[in-house]
Amino acid sequence: MPPPLVKPLPLGIPIFGFRHGRESWQTPGAAIAHSFSDWVVFWICQGEATWELKDGRTLVAGKNEFVILPPLLAATMSQTRVKLVVWNCHFTFRTVPVAIPDAHRDDVLGPGETAQVPLTFSGTEAPDVLAAYRELSLLNFPVPATADVQPWRLERAVLSLVIEIASFSRGRTRAHAPAKLLGADFQEDRRISVILRRIDDNPAHPWRITELARSVGLSPHRLHALCRSNSGSSLKSYIVRARFELAKRLLQTGDGGRMLSLKEVSERCGFASQNFFSRQFRSFFHVSPRAFRKGESLGEREKDAVEWGDPVVSIAGDEPVWRREWTTILGGFDFRDGQLVTTDPHGNMMVCRRKFWSDIAIEFDGMIPAGTRPTDLSLFWVRGVELEKMSWNIDQMPGSYLLQVGAHGTHTSIKDSTLPLAFDRFRPVPGQVHRVRVEIQDNRMTLAVDGRKLCEYSDMFPLTGGYVVLYGFLTQVQFRDLRIFTRKSPATVSATAVGDYCLGQRRYDEAATQYAQLAEEHAGSRLADEASYKQGLSRYRQGRGSEAFDIWQRLQGTQWEAAVALHRLDDWFIAGEHDRLLDALPGIYASARPDTKARLAQQWANYANKLATVALSEGAPKILSQYLEVRDRCLDGLATTEHAAAFALIVLGRFQEVLDRYPHQYARCAEALRYLGRDEEVLAGFKSQPAVYAAATLAIGAIAYTPGFMAQPTVYAAALFASGRSAEITAPFVDWDPGLYLQGLIARGQSEKVLLENPAHTTALLALGRCEEALRRPMLRADIALRVLLVLDRTHEISGEFAQD
Repeated sequence: MPPPLVKPLPLGIPIFGFRHGRESWQTPGAAIAHSFSDWVVFWICQGEATWELKDGRTLVAGKNEFVILPPLLAATMSQTRVKLVVWNCHFTFRTVPVAIPDAHRDDVLGPGETAQVPLTFSGTEAPDVLAAYRELSLLNFPVPATADVQPWRLERAVLSLVIEIASFSRGRTRAHAPAKLLGADFQEDRRISVILRRIDDNPAHPWRITELARSVGLSPHRLHALCRSNSGSSLKSYIVRARFELAKRLLQTGDGGRMLSLKEVSERCGFASQNFFSRQFRSFFHVSPRAFRKGESLGEREKDAVEWGDPVVSIAGDEPVWRREWTTILGGFDFRDGQLVTTDPHGNMMVCRRKFWSDIAIEFDGMIPAGTRPTDLSLFWVRGVELEKMSWNIDQMPGSYLLQVGAHGTHTSIKDSTLPLAFDRFRPVPGQVHRVRVEIQDNRMTLAVDGRKLCEYSDMFPLTGGYVVLYGFLTQVQFRDLRIFTRKSPATVSATAVGDYCLGQRRYDEAATQYAQLAEEHAGSRLADEASYKQGLSRYRQGRGSEAFDIWQRLQGTQWEAAVALHRLDDWFIAGEHDRLLDALPGIYASARPDTKARLAQQWANYANKLATVALSEGAPKILSQYLEVRDRCLDGLATTEHAAAFALIVLGRFQEVLDRYPHQYARCAEALRYLGRDEEVLAGFKSQPAVYAAATLAIGAIAYTPGFMAQPTVYAAALFASGRSAEITAPFVDWDPGLYLQGLIARGQSEKVLLENPAHTTALLALGRCEEALRRPMLRADIALRVLLVLDRTHEISGEFAQD
């Protein structure tokens, strides 16, 4: 018997098949045989076409009519009316995963949910399908590299088309709603939502399914069915997975900065013994807990390599490729022996011209030259500014992240334009090659060195979509075998993607509207909770705080409650209600998840830094002491708070505490020693910390040249320059820091000699009064351009970022 002319949509997550386009037949042509491995929907815009199926039946479609061919259905297409114009769009369905990620929970056609789709129908019957296809036809594919349209727009348009096809099919066949295929009227059962949240909040608890079912008035059998419908797995599997997710976090981040033993992790996750936990973890993730802690990825490592594929950008012995794909925005780079070498002692940056929209991994071998002072091997990930507007101060721009290996020669960190986000005490060794790898996947950013993960940061929003900037501070820093990998753009986008994009662009009203619509359509679901939180956040960032907190009222008892509490702390701090803030902070921390605890630590550091800065000029040490007391009770051991805590102790005059409690905060310890009158200890104890040592020598005036200075010639040169002895900056200091040597010549009235060596030296040009020449210099730093305009009395030309400065 021939098959019916309807076909059920499969279970799973709809994804774009990466084929979409328009064909035009102006004259009669030969018939075309089709057989696709995915689903395809044809839209006839003009003319008429027929599809002869293998079983002998025929599908006919005219203007504004559709034909859908399921996978592997052989058909021959021919034109039956001249001037045929037809669009085609391919899509498929990913198998439902064992546990559906939160971002996809509302995009899944679940078990027992069917939708019979007709193989041919008209736009009159399905006007929403016609409207969705018209929206899709406005987007080009493939997306040009210079296109203004973001790839997610295309994927979202295809997803919307499939949604409308499923919705039309449901109404036509009167079947059950095609479900969480973004079905607008789908309502998550409140009872299973309550159960899953309990498990998420405390996965280690010895949950009993009969007791859970009884607590919400369901039978165990019904509870199992609801759980499988909601999460794609049984309730028992959901509990086990929640425990393993907790185990992953504890293995990576420990508790309050302290790494936990495997026995402690197994106990905190509710496993009967360490051996049982290790066996189950290996069975579940194909890697042991110990290996995972050392940085090995979960699952099959070979599969992961296949997913990343070949590098899309590479600098490996090919100078023309580097020149073509990268732009220098500060300092300079030479290409020597197949590697990049920095040339400016005061900072070097170059940016890859390509913008990366999907998950990205960047890796390179970096080396600080032996015999020089320790410095950093760093990357910027820049999301807040486009390529043509980048300048030397991108680290101060919102949306920029600095991933720094060896910051100030003392530590490794991830930080944004305002705050440290993750911290490790690793320092690169001069003369030793280090392999650096950065991965940015969705909302997570990791930094690893020599195969060991050092820093990790998770945000509430995706971190993808940005530019890669390579950075080295001193001269002779070497980068080689630099490669950038990407994964394909996600086959589906989250339901909040449009709102997230608008929020990232500060289009707050549009974002709030998108989120409000989602929250209403999916009321009672986790997606609705997320949308409500982000709707409130849109208003909060607009300065409409009271409206935001009204929206957030509905989030009590959800996983977003802690995030709302953090915003409440910010409000209290701004209002000066420090007692309320300090009373609430310990309770929030005690019940928070690890990612919320990390954000709370960052907020505390921000508060402490602001209060300490004010206390320096205005006093008010009492409230600063109270913030330190709360930090000691519940945030002690979190590395991201240590710098702010040491600064606060300095302001309060508690110098010995800085030395006792924060020995790795080198700059603050040296400062404390100087305040205590122990200058000689600074000189004796901080020679391996050049930034600290330089500050100490300049403050103390101890600039006699000794063998101890040989490892830091630039420190000695800086001290000579600051003390008016620039004439003594000769070899070997000129080789290490020619900038100070040239500045010394200028200070002694020898600017012409400087221009013989460097005709474009801005300071020398200014010293000789040749300001117009200085202003015409390409890639002139903004602060120097400002100085030139002031010297020329052309203040009317100072605008934009200059005027703000």
